Amino acid sequence: MHDTFVSLAEYLRGPVPTPPEPVVAGADESGFETSPHAENPADEEALAEIRRFRAALADALDVRIERLLGDIAAGVLARELHLAPADLRAIVARELALAGEPPVTLYAHPDECERLRGFAGGVVADPALLRGDVRIEVRSGTIVATLGARLERALAAVPV
Repeated sequence: MHDTFVSLAEYLRGPVPTPPEPVVAGADESGFETSPHAENPADEEALAEIRRFRAALADALDVRIERLLGDIAAGVLARELHLAPADLRAIVARELALAGEPPVTLYAHPDECERLRGFAGGVVADPALLRGDVRIEVRSGTIVATLGARLERALAAVPV
């Protein structure tokens, strides 16, 4: 099997056409040679183990790439928010409109609590939250409106 290097920039730009895999006589779709004339069943079991390991590795890589892209996007957004802070009042208002009920308590980064004064319920400083993050408790539960959660919802809404 021949792997083609793809830079992160190329990957982020979109799908890269991949050259067709060379077909090896007597090979299965994973590219590993198969032999109907195997003299040693241990060899066949070893090849099966390698195929399973390769599939598990590919799955793990897919998950890590997804997380990496999310981390990169969050980093870019965090930099932008440093230049122009998030409009927490608009975020809270939008989330409460979706929830259809008033807040019991709002949680925000200690430096941003003052920006949320005036909403029903109290405002509590939560140093575990980052700037631009807010958590809203309503009677029916908790609304997590952190940057990561908002980004995840936005990315999930984009058709692939």
